[in-house]
Amino acid sequence: MKNPHIHNVNTTIVCCTTVKELKIVKRLDKLKNLRWFRHTTCLLLLKFASREITYTIPIVNKMDTKSPLSIFRHLSQDHYDDDVRMRWFQQYWWLSIPICTIYVILVFQGRNFMKARSPFSLRLPLTLWSSCLALFSICGSLVIATYVIKTWIQHDFYTTVCSDGMYDGYTGFWFCLFALSKAFELLDTFFIILRKQKLIFLHWYHHILTLFYCWYAFTHRDNSPGGISCAINFIVHAIMYSYYAVRATGKIKVPKGVNIFITSIQIVQMVVNLWIHAKAYKYLSEGRPCAYNLRIFYLTMAMYASYLVLFANFFYQAYFSSRQSEKSKKAP
Repeated sequence: MKNPHIHNVNTTIVCCTTVKELKIVKRLDKLKNLRWFRHTTCLLLLKFASREITYTIPIVNKMDTKSPLSIFRHLSQDHYDDDVRMRWFQQYWWLSIPICTIYVILVFQGRNFMKARSPFSLRLPLTLWSSCLALFSICGSLVIATYVIKTWIQHDFYTTVCSDGMYDGYTGFWFCLFALSKAFELLDTFFIILRKQKLIFLHWYHHILTLFYCWYAFTHRDNSPGGISCAINFIVHAIMYSYYAVRATGKIKVPKGVNIFITSIQIVQMVVNLWIHAKAYKYLSEGRPCAYNLRIFYLTMAMYASYLVLFANFFYQAYFSSRQSEKSKKAP
């Protein structure tokens, strides 16, 4: 005769095992969905890039900028020469693709290299690096945000969204620096790797896609909402890198609420950018003059939508999911 108590115990064990298995299955499903998202995004990006390189070849042959490094000579000598900046990006925007490819290879090789090694401190280099980027972002935000606000006050919202004035003069000089800075910001990742901190997909995906987008979008004067996007990004980065610089010193304890605030404004940034570019598309579809095109529109919406999903997921996982798990551990 079977012991009913033993039967109940077995049932309980089976139930508990089933619950654990269900949790594991759900996590695996999430991972599969994330992998599908990564693979699909990368394939679409490569397909778009290969088509655009073919499209740009006839233009490249007409350029007279002899070296990729010529942009730095022109920036120091002729920083008001808008045509030089445009020609350089028309000829060399595709360099963002090999730069991103080498970056991704170095990221994963670097992680393997550091597996059996102790983390580096790098407090002073990281503090200096973050401080320089914070100062650069503050200066950039003052220039570009001033242009955006001035255009809005002197004209209207439509002109602010659809005018290509941010490509001209001193504003255009800083707009160009903004695009070029996305290559230098890749170095952020190597501080994370050398210090053996957690590197998430969002971090390196955001870096490579932003670099590719900024360089490609600068090839023609047809990304008019980019002025507002640039101003917002400069402001967010001014806050973010200032926070990184303070935290890197290790001498000042920064409240956790600052982390939440920075991630929140990053999410708001994505929402505002989606709305701004949707407004530009609306003006364009109504037949109103607007320095914008559909190729930029589709790429922009795909980029910011993916950022919004990833940042929102990070926000939930970092600030809400962890709290719920802590509460469940404390529960009797």
